[in-house]
Amino acid sequence: MYHFNSAEKFSYLGEFWKPEEPDIKFSGRIEYSPNDGISVKFITSTSFSGEDVYPTLYGFCEEIEDITLINCIPNGGKIYLGSHSYKTKIYKVIGIIVGIHISKDEKIFDGICFHFPEMNSFCRWRNDDYFTSDHKPIVDCRTKDNLNIKITQGYRDTMDLSLVLNDATLEKICPHLIHYRKNIATNTEISPEEQKIIDKEQENITITKPFYITTIKGNKSNIGNYLQIRYKIEKLFSIFFLKPIYSTFSKIFIGNKEYTLIENVKSLKDNKNIEYFPYIPVNISNVKDKFNDIYDTWNNILPSDMLDVVIVDKFYNHAGSGYQQFSILLSIIGSWQIIHGSNKTYNSRYQKFLEENLPNNDILTDGSKIDDKIIRKGIKERFYEILGFGKTWCDIACDLDNIRDCILHLDMKINNKKSTNNIFDKYKNIIEKETSISNLCEILFIVLVKAIYSKLGIKLTDDEKNNLLRYVVSWTSYPN
Repeated sequence: MYHFNSAEKFSYLGEFWKPEEPDIKFSGRIEYSPNDGISVKFITSTSFSGEDVYPTLYGFCEEIEDITLINCIPNGGKIYLGSHSYKTKIYKVIGIIVGIHISKDEKIFDGICFHFPEMNSFCRWRNDDYFTSDHKPIVDCRTKDNLNIKITQGYRDTMDLSLVLNDATLEKICPHLIHYRKNIATNTEISPEEQKIIDKEQENITITKPFYITTIKGNKSNIGNYLQIRYKIEKLFSIFFLKPIYSTFSKIFIGNKEYTLIENVKSLKDNKNIEYFPYIPVNISNVKDKFNDIYDTWNNILPSDMLDVVIVDKFYNHAGSGYQQFSILLSIIGSWQIIHGSNKTYNSRYQKFLEENLPNNDILTDGSKIDDKIIRKGIKERFYEILGFGKTWCDIACDLDNIRDCILHLDMKINNKKSTNNIFDKYKNIIEKETSISNLCEILFIVLVKAIYSKLGIKLTDDEKNNLLRYVVSWTSYPN
């Protein structure tokens, strides 16, 4: 079976053809690199024009055998003239299914498994230490959509302790395994019950680094549906880690057979900075007993365009400051409206939202330092620094509503419309100051995340609440 390593380049020669024209083949080279992704370069006659887009192409490479290329998009090419003229045409490839020829729209897939490095930190206190795993699922649940979701420990950088332990010790801790190894040359038959004991003893002397895999099994569907489920879980964990999440390893299932999925992996730079268990706002202890309920709720609230846009803009697009930040602010406020319904005025929605998610006895703080002393600033104090001191939640909600109106009607101000001039003059220093708008967005986003946790039924300890403020992207631009 082919094993794809997203950190390593590959380049394979092969033959390719359209599913409906299996007898018309053309040569090419399939290539992958972490920086450039997947591409296929066809080597053809100068008369070959190719198509604008190939939704599906079949191929064969000696190293990885049958492959299915998904969504091939033109990306340049060259013509070489001479005694043997030929033409190259390059296509960017969205994904490759290894080991099978199949249409991406066929509803025969019944599962997917995937891994992202952050899951190791999510599940283990020390995400790079060796340990012995029994490989029992730490999450095993079924959702309302009849999806069975499991999170289990796989193998990474394994070590067999039998290589360093003496025979006497091995005889004590794994007698069946030692007996099997000594008599393996005799071809002695082993019963299923004995095999289970041997496998268990092998686990007991095998240590591994964390490598947690999420496996989802469900009804037969096309590959796009299972990739969408993976997308939803990646976005859920981006809210847990406050950073973009990309899977670096994926396989899809057809019955009991699994097929490697090669994709353009975007996360290699981000994965250099993996947070540790103690500093993550949410970890396995918060979710393992109710992951099905969390997924079902998330599945209901994520399709809201506003919430999805907020997450993608914030973590995946790294949206800049200025008017882009205005857009993010409006998206966040729109997400609040979706959570609280549409039967309230903007002002009252904001006030109710702040009061519900930031009660007086639940102060979110960060670890700002002045003269090496930690100054624990709460969310309200952060609002004060931008909007002015001594304000109530009602006052802050009113300010948010007015700033929203100024942003929405900024064109009227630019065109000298007098209807917004007075209110614009009041908030001019905030709206025109890039740092103020950027930091206001950061505060609002953290409150939104806390509200999402509450919606998902996730309860945070005081330390976990404080961790929320440790990962605010623009927090360093705050005045101390």
